Amino acid sequence: MPHTAGRTTSGIITVAKIRSAGSGRWLTENWPRGEGAFQVRKLSGERCVYYYRYTGQDGKQLRIALPRYDAQGAPISLAAARAEAKVLAHRYTRGEKDLKERIAYEQHKARQAREAEAAKELAEQARRSATLGKLLAAYCEHLAAQGKPSAGEARSSINRHIKEPFPALWETPAADIQPDQLTPILRRMVDLGLFSHTNKVRSYIRAAYAAACNAPLNAKAPETLRALHITANPARDLAVVQGARKTRDTVLSEDELRIFWRRLEREAGAGPAIVRFYLLTGGQRFEQLARATLEDIHDDCLTLWDPKGRRETPRRHVIPLLPAARTAMNAISPHRIGPYLISLNGGKSPCDNSAVTPHLKKVSRAMLKAGEVQHDFSFGVLRRTVETRLAAAGVSSDIRAQLQSHGLGGVQSRHYDRHSYLEEKRLALETLHDLVLPRETSEDELP
Repeated sequence: MPHTAGRTTSGIITVAKIRSAGSGRWLTENWPRGEGAFQVRKLSGERCVYYYRYTGQDGKQLRIALPRYDAQGAPISLAAARAEAKVLAHRYTRGEKDLKERIAYEQHKARQAREAEAAKELAEQARRSATLGKLLAAYCEHLAAQGKPSAGEARSSINRHIKEPFPALWETPAADIQPDQLTPILRRMVDLGLFSHTNKVRSYIRAAYAAACNAPLNAKAPETLRALHITANPARDLAVVQGARKTRDTVLSEDELRIFWRRLEREAGAGPAIVRFYLLTGGQRFEQLARATLEDIHDDCLTLWDPKGRRETPRRHVIPLLPAARTAMNAISPHRIGPYLISLNGGKSPCDNSAVTPHLKKVSRAMLKAGEVQHDFSFGVLRRTVETRLAAAGVSSDIRAQLQSHGLGGVQSRHYDRHSYLEEKRLALETLHDLVLPRETSEDELP
C-alpha cells in the first residue's frame, strides 16, 4: 500500500466518523476479500475525497478517485460515493484487473465524444447562421472589394427582389436551399415584367453560390465567403428566362417613341422623371447613371465613368445636357436632400433600374393595351431604340458609339483618338429630342 499522510481508521464509514476525523485522516471500509475497499480522506472543514482501493495485477495497492459532485453540481453524498465504489468493485471482481487504465480510457473516450458533440453543435450553429442572406451579402462585399461597378446594383437588386419579398427564404441556411425554393424569386420578377433583370438576379444567386463553393481553394477569397462552408450550388440549374432574349430584337418605331414620350410626360413623380432623363441623355447604361452625383455636372455636361471592356481604369464619358434633360433631372428630386441624380428618395441614395422599371412598365403596358405597340419594352429596348432611330436619322455609327459609349475598346480609340466629340454628341441628342418632340411643337410644350 502506498504511503499516505495521516493515520488510517478502519470499519464502516459513517457521516459522524468523517466529521469527527482530523484533517488529512484516512478512513477505510474493507469489503470481503477480493472486492477491494472504500476509502475516504478527510480534508479541511466539511470537505473530503472518496476512493475505491484495489490490488493491481502487480500486487500493488491502487486507488481510483470517485466523483466529488453529482450531475446537478452538488457535493456527492457518502451513500452515493459508496454506490460508485461498489460499481467499480463489481467490475474488478468480474476480471477487470487493469481497472484504472480502463477507466482512464473510458474517460478519454467520453471526453472525445463530448468534444465531438460540441463541435457538431458548433457546426450546426454555423450552418444555421450561414443563411442565404449572409451568402448574398458576402458576395456583394466581395464584388465591392474587387472594385466591381456592379456591386451597388447587385446589392440593390438582391435586397429589392429577394430580401424584402422573401424574408423567410433570406433567413434560411444557404446549404439547405433547394432549386425549387429559388424559382419563386424569378417567377415573381417575370410576373412584374422584369425579364432581363430576372436573368441578372439569377446570375447573382448562381455567382454567389459558385464563389462560396470555390472560396476554400481560392487564396484571394474573403473569409466571409469561406466561413459559410458552402459545397453545392442549388442555383446552377435555374433556367434562363427566355422572354428576355426575345426582347433583344425589339425597338420602338419613331411614332411609337413619340407616343411613349407623350404618355410619359403625363406621369408625375421621380420614377417617370428618371425615365425621361434616361431617354434625353441618350439611353446611357443605367448603372453608370445611378452612380452620378451633382459633382459630376459641369458646364451643362454630365460626366460618367465607363468601366466596360478591358480597361484598367474607367473611361471618362461626357454627355451634354439639353434644357429638356435638365428639366427632367430637376423633376427627379425637386426637394433634394442628397447628391445622387438617379434617386427615388430626394437624392439621399441611388436606385437601380429595377426600382424604376415599374414606372416604365406602367406606360409600356398602357401602350400595349391600347394597341400602340406590339411588345412590352424595357430600358434595354429604349437604349437600343435610341441608337436605331439615330441611325435612321443619319447619325453615323461612330457618333452613336461615342454617345452611348460602346465599341470604343480598340487601339485607335484607346491610344490615338483624343477628340471629345462633345459637339457631335450634342447634335445627336438634339436630333433625338426632335424625334420624341418635333421642333415645331417643342417650344410650346417644354416646361
